[in-house]
Parts: sequence; C-alpha cells; structure tokens
Amino acid sequence: MTKNKFAGWKDVFSFTVHQTTKGKAFKVTTICFALCLFLIVGIANIIAAANGNVEKVSPITVVQVLDESGFTTTDFNMLSQIKGTAYSGITFLAAEPGKTSEDLLKAMELESNTEVLLKITKENEAFGMILSIPAKSDITKKNGEALLKKLVPYFEMNKLTQIGLTEVQLVTINMPITTTFTSAGEAEETMGEIIIKMMAPMLFALILYIMLLLYGQSICKSLVAEKTSKLMELLLTSVTPYSIIIGKILAMTFMAIFQFVLWISSAFAGFILGDYVAKTMYPEYQNGIMSIFKLIKESTNASAFSLPAILLAVLSMCMGFLFYSVIAGIVGAVLNKAEDLSTGMAIYQIPVMISFFMAYLIPLQEGSPFINFVRYFPFTAPFSMPANLIIGNMGIVSGGISLIILTISTLLLIILTGKIYKGLVLFNGSKLSIKNIIYILKTK
Repeated sequence: MTKNKFAGWKDVFSFTVHQTTKGKAFKVTTICFALCLFLIVGIANIIAAANGNVEKVSPITVVQVLDESGFTTTDFNMLSQIKGTAYSGITFLAAEPGKTSEDLLKAMELESNTEVLLKITKENEAFGMILSIPAKSDITKKNGEALLKKLVPYFEMNKLTQIGLTEVQLVTINMPITTTFTSAGEAEETMGEIIIKMMAPMLFALILYIMLLLYGQSICKSLVAEKTSKLMELLLTSVTPYSIIIGKILAMTFMAIFQFVLWISSAFAGFILGDYVAKTMYPEYQNGIMSIFKLIKESTNASAFSLPAILLAVLSMCMGFLFYSVIAGIVGAVLNKAEDLSTGMAIYQIPVMISFFMAYLIPLQEGSPFINFVRYFPFTAPFSMPANLIIGNMGIVSGGISLIILTISTLLLIILTGKIYKGLVLFNGSKLSIKNIIYILKTK
C-alpha cells in the first residue's frame, strides 16, 4: 500500500459526486426548490408593497365634523393638505348647526356613498372621537379606522393649543423619548449597531445550524451504508481509509454548499427582482430590509462589510461546515448498523446545539470572559466567527488565526476518523466498546 495516506481521495470525491448527482431526485429537488425560493421571495416583496408599505388612497371624500368637545373646531384639513398621501383627497366640513348625528347620517345615505361623520364628545372629563359610516356606504370599517388613527394627533394638538402653548412648546411636548444605556467613556450605540448585535450573529449561526441538521445525516448515512453493503472492504483494497473519509466527506460537503449557495442565490435574485417590480408598480414603496442593510452599513466601522472580511467569513463558514461534517463522519464510522443511525444522529446533534447556543448567547453578555473563547474554540468558532468578521467585531488577523485553528482541528479529526474507520473493519467484527476504540487509536 502507498505510504501516502490520502492517495486516491480525488477518485473517491469524483465517484461520490457523480453517484449522488446523477439521480433525478437530486436534480429535481435542487432545481425545484431554487425556483420556489425565487418565486416566493419575489412575490412576497410585491405583496408587501401592495398591502403593507404603501398606503392605498382612501375612498373617503368628505368628513363632516360634529364637534361637541367645547373647544374651537380642529382644523383636520391640515391632513388633506399633505400632498401625495392616501388622505390628500378628503375634505373636512363642519356639520350644520342644530343637526344631530342621526340627521347627518340619514342625509349622507341619500346624497353620497363616500361621506362619513366624525363626532367629538366630552363626557366625564374624557374626550371621545366616533367615526360613523352611513348604511349601504362604500366605506369599509378598515377605511374608517385607518382615517381615525390619523385624526387623533391633530385633535391632541388642538387641545394643547387651547391651553395657550406656543408652537415651539407644542413641538417640544410632542417630541418622542428614546432611552439608551452607556458606561462612562464608551460611545453610545446607534440603532443600527443594536440591530447588528442582536440579529447578525443569530442569522449566520442559524444558517449554519440548518445546514448541519439537513446534511449531517446524509454524510453519516453514506458511511453506514457502505459498511452494511460490504462496499467498504472493497474500497480499502484500492485506496486508504483516510482517502475514503476525506473523499466522501469533501464530496458531500461540496454538494451541500453548492445546493445551499444556489438556494440562497435564488432567494436573493428573487428579492432583487421583486423589489424592482414592487418599486415599478408602487413608486413610494420603501423596502424595509433594504433600509435595515443601509442602517447597518452606516453604523459599522470601516472593516465591516469589506471584501476581505466577507471572503474570510465565507471561507470560515465553509470550513466550519466541513469540521462538523467530519464529526458526522466519525459518528458514521463507529456505527455498524443502519438501525443505529437515529441514535448516532442524536449524539451528533448534541455538540451542534450546545455550540450554536453558546456562540449566540455568550456575546450578548457584555464583559463576559468567554467572548473570545467562542471565537477561537473550534466547536463554536464556525457559528461565531463569520458574523463577527462581517460586522467588524473581529479583525482580519484575528479571523485568520481562528480559521487556522479550525483548519488544523479539521485535519486532525479527518485523521482520527480514518483511523477509526479502518480499525473497525479490520477488528474481526468485535462489538464496539471504549476499550476497542482506544486499542484502534493506539494501533499504527
């Protein structure tokens, strides 16, 4: 046998990729899911523009105001004077003196289907604003509620004006209050930085977590299937166990990353196209996700979202996926029967789940001594490092060191897996035990 432990891994890699991708199930699943993501994300953008982000022009044309508050009548026409809004076509008229709300509503039923009545009352030191829609009107309850919400601030402003406050005082009173917390000597966090701190680590960690759950079982199952079919003994006559391990795991990792990148790219393409179509149909549409990305970019330092940081983050994420794929390979190497696969996957998922939560929760605790630990420890680094590199919390040099540690750990795991894989085949079928595994690891 050749002295090179990894000789022939390319052949195993090519064979595994060919065998996996030649089936119709793989092609159909990959392409159909990509198309579904493209369409779903694109259509979701258009629906958001139509229903949520752009106000439809209100069908209400006239609002008769019956003011019984005792104040000077509020000038609600200030709302309709704002051009380009959903309410710019509404006229507000003071109700005819001496008319009751019942009289006014009956008259509206006969004259128009687009008029409503706004009644302002004062009872027991409390003010009320009641918007009434005539029977058989074209106005819906949703239209009325939307308009009423817009009118409340104008009445509140009018109340304060009656007290005798100046315009400057009114503006000051109505200014919103925001609260933040900072320590002496520290810069105040912006809203964008708060969003990054909460969402970016979760997003990147969640993507990797989903990938590991989806593909870890496939890697483990592939190795177990070879044992049960006695294919492994045949393979070991032509290539080394290390070649089998690295070839199969790299092939499965390559296909998993290819699939996931294709799906993410399809979703991104659908998002871009959907955003373009939405803005074409609704020029006033503002994409909330685009606004968040802009806010994040403006709130981060110069190293954030730089090309080197993004490339290093992608590379670290791929290496992290390979690291856990090798762990799935170890599980597959120690299992002897397909029936044990569920138990083996439960064992595999334990470090995945623990590392995922550690990488997300520990950095949220400011001042924690374990923050740097999760960025360099091989099990948690894949979940923590990519996000920290992209948002600038981790420098390129620090990221490079963490990636080197992760790469060396992966290589050591590959050697360990190959040794276990080989030893269990040549161990005369003895029952697996800790003692046997220790013996296998000691055997050259």
